Amino acid sequence: MNTRMSKFYAKAAGVAAVLTLGLGACVTTPEVTHHWVSQSEVTGAEYRRDMVACGSVEEVTADSAAFKAYEQCMNQRGYQLASVTDVEAARERR
Repeated sequence: MNTRMSKFYAKAAGVAAVLTLGLGACVTTPEVTHHWVSQSEVTGAEYRRDMVACGSVEEVTADSAAFKAYEQCMNQRGYQLASVTDVEAARERR
Protein backbone atom coordinates (compact mmCIF):
# COMPACT_ATOMS: atom_id res chain seq x y z
CA MET A 1 0.00 0.00 0.00
CA ASN A 2 1.41 3.37 -0.91
CA THR A 3 1.89 6.25 1.54
CA ARG A 4 -0.98 8.25 0.07
CA MET A 5 -3.46 5.41 0.66
CA SER A 6 -2.11 4.82 4.18
CA LYS A 7 -2.70 8.46 5.07
CA PHE A 8 -6.23 8.28 3.63
CA TYR A 9 -7.10 5.20 5.72
CA ALA A 10 -5.55 6.73 8.85
CA LYS A 11 -7.59 9.91 8.37
CA ALA A 12 -10.78 7.93 7.66
CA ALA A 13 -10.24 5.84 10.81
CA GLY A 14 -9.75 9.02 12.85
CA VAL A 15 -12.94 10.57 11.51
CA ALA A 16 -14.87 7.36 12.21
CA ALA A 17 -13.58 7.28 15.78
CA VAL A 18 -14.58 10.90 16.40
CA LEU A 19 -18.06 10.31 14.95
CA THR A 20 -18.53 7.16 17.02
CA LEU A 21 -17.50 8.89 20.23
CA GLY A 22 -19.63 11.91 19.44
CA LEU A 23 -22.73 9.88 18.66
CA GLY A 24 -22.23 7.73 21.74
CA ALA A 25 -22.23 10.82 23.93
CA CYS A 26 -25.58 11.92 22.47
CA VAL A 27 -27.42 8.71 23.34
CA THR A 28 -29.48 8.98 26.49
CA THR A 29 -31.37 6.31 28.36
CA PRO A 30 -34.79 7.25 29.64
CA GLU A 31 -35.14 7.25 33.41
CA VAL A 32 -37.09 4.32 34.81
CA THR A 33 -40.10 5.62 36.72
CA HIS A 34 -42.20 2.46 37.22
CA HIS A 35 -41.82 -1.30 37.61
CA TRP A 36 -44.21 -4.20 37.14
CA VAL A 37 -44.72 -5.90 40.50
CA SER A 38 -46.11 -9.43 40.65
CA GLN A 39 -48.80 -10.30 43.16
CA SER A 40 -47.12 -13.71 43.54
CA GLU A 41 -43.56 -14.97 43.43
CA VAL A 42 -42.40 -15.33 39.82
CA THR A 43 -39.01 -16.16 38.40
CA GLY A 44 -37.18 -13.83 36.06
CA ALA A 45 -37.92 -16.23 33.21
CA GLU A 46 -41.66 -16.19 33.99
CA TYR A 47 -41.65 -12.39 34.13
CA ARG A 48 -39.88 -12.10 30.76
CA ARG A 49 -42.25 -14.68 29.24
CA ASP A 50 -45.26 -12.68 30.50
CA MET A 51 -43.82 -9.43 29.13
CA VAL A 52 -43.28 -10.99 25.71
CA ALA A 53 -46.73 -12.62 25.71
CA CYS A 54 -48.29 -9.23 26.44
CA GLY A 55 -46.36 -7.59 23.62
CA SER A 56 -43.74 -5.78 25.71
CA VAL A 57 -43.92 -2.13 24.70
CA GLU A 58 -41.16 0.36 25.36
CA GLU A 59 -41.14 4.10 25.44
CA VAL A 60 -44.82 4.71 24.84
CA THR A 61 -47.02 7.21 26.59
CA ALA A 62 -49.23 5.90 29.36
CA ASP A 63 -52.32 7.15 27.55
CA SER A 64 -51.59 5.32 24.28
CA ALA A 65 -53.79 2.44 23.12
CA ALA A 66 -50.73 0.16 22.87
CA PHE A 67 -49.81 0.77 26.49
CA LYS A 68 -53.40 0.32 27.70
CA ALA A 69 -53.58 -3.12 26.01
CA TYR A 70 -50.18 -4.09 27.45
CA GLU A 71 -51.19 -2.92 30.93
CA GLN A 72 -54.46 -4.87 30.80
CA CYS A 73 -52.61 -8.03 29.78
CA MET A 74 -50.02 -7.63 32.55
CA ASN A 75 -52.78 -6.99 35.11
CA GLN A 76 -54.56 -10.17 34.00
CA ARG A 77 -51.31 -12.06 34.59
CA GLY A 78 -51.11 -10.76 38.16
CA TYR A 79 -48.88 -7.69 37.85
CA GLN A 80 -49.48 -4.13 39.02
CA LEU A 81 -47.58 -1.09 37.83
CA ALA A 82 -45.85 0.64 40.76
CA SER A 83 -43.68 3.72 40.94
CA VAL A 84 -39.97 3.26 41.62
CA THR A 85 -40.46 5.17 44.88
CA ASP A 86 -43.14 2.72 46.06
CA VAL A 87 -41.06 -0.32 45.06
CA GLU A 88 -37.99 0.98 46.89
CA ALA A 89 -40.06 1.81 50.00
CA ALA A 90 -41.50 -1.70 50.03
CA ARG A 91 -38.01 -3.21 49.77
CA GLU A 92 -36.83 -1.12 52.73
CA ARG A 93 -39.73 -2.35 54.89
CA ARG A 94 -38.73 -5.99 54.36
